[in-house]
Amino acid sequence: FCLPHHYRFSMAGCSYCGCNQLGSLSQDCDIDTGQCECLDNIVGRACDQCQDGWWGLQVGGCLPCNCDDIGSVNSSCDASNGQCYCKPGVGGLKCNQCLPLF
Repeated sequence: FCLPHHYRFSMAGCSYCGCNQLGSLSQDCDIDTGQCECLDNIVGRACDQCQDGWWGLQVGGCLPCNCDDIGSVNSSCDASNGQCYCKPGVGGLKCNQCLPLF
């Protein structure tokens, strides 16, 4: 058997779960797959990435992108700064502003 916070018992030993403290409910993980138990809107084996449509992993989870439905290409945004992906001629963090000359 593996020690707490470890998984995948084998001849080589066990692997450390490495659950992200900001994104997971605990430091425990699935004993076979190593999947940590993630907070809402957080993904990845170690709960270290925001789900599409969310950004800025921090204490308590990720922030919603809240991209403008009309001005943005989709509901996703840059995971590091929250910048939505705007259609041509549209700007602003949430893609809710017309650029000059448009």
